[in-house]
Amino acid sequence: MVFFENLYFAGMLVTYGIFISFLYDKLRETPSISRIIEENREPIFYTILVFCLFTVLYEIQRYRKFSIFISIIILFIGLFGVILISEKNIWHFLYVGLVVSSIAFFMFSHCLVWSNDGYWLLFYLTILAFIGCLVNMDTNISYWEAGFMGIFAIFYISLHF
Repeated sequence: MVFFENLYFAGMLVTYGIFISFLYDKLRETPSISRIIEENREPIFYTILVFCLFTVLYEIQRYRKFSIFISIIILFIGLFGVILISEKNIWHFLYVGLVVSSIAFFMFSHCLVWSNDGYWLLFYLTILAFIGCLVNMDTNISYWEAGFMGIFAIFYISLHF
């Protein structure tokens, strides 16, 4: 039903907006989004938990392919790992790898299905933002991370329309 699909999508947008509001004020003064998450772990955890619930309901409603659904589940596992494990712990970076890999797979698979130049451009920009994070790891990477998240958000939202 389109009503529920739009309702779940709206829930995703609201909870993602709440998450972004936690990040926005602290972006300039903090070297990484992981640090912001670490300092605001509990509210971000619950916000992302609700976001994940809306996303799963939305994806079920849209009848996505099983492989896409699996990439979203892997993304959520990675997100919770990033939220719950300190960036000082090596496991944190393994969960970051899960997040980046699942996003790349999700975007790449949709680019193949829809064969849309705009989707491909967003996919390549996401890869460039991730490379920017890797290259600038010893400095403030929060803007590169925000770019990565923002480009993926634009990609995901554009799939709805």
